[in-house]
Amino acid sequence: MSSTSSALSSSTASGTSSVSASAASATLQLPSSLKVIGIILAVLSGILIGSSFVFKKKGLLRSQAGHAAGEGVAYLKSPLWWTGMTMMITGEMCNFRMRLSKRLLWCV
Repeated sequence: MSSTSSALSSSTASGTSSVSASAASATLQLPSSLKVIGIILAVLSGILIGSSFVFKKKGLLRSQAGHAAGEGVAYLKSPLWWTGMTMMITGEMCNFRMRLSKRLLWCV
């Protein structure tokens, strides 16, 4: 009885190892369109996040003209600052989407 159970378990183990090996090889072969989308999202998020700092800084400097540095919240009325903030949020969303799709692809 033990020889039948060991033969059964070895055939089951070899069956699962072949399935996992084929799944691993399928995971490594991603469609090229998904790779291109990931690269575009990564570059776009870097550009948006990087340039958002410039826009926010310019908005802060313009809103502080004639006032003491660090005083008040006049920058909240600056369209330039809000442009930078919107760019940063959009860049972070692209970054999150890129990383989420990358993680989901590895789980397949």
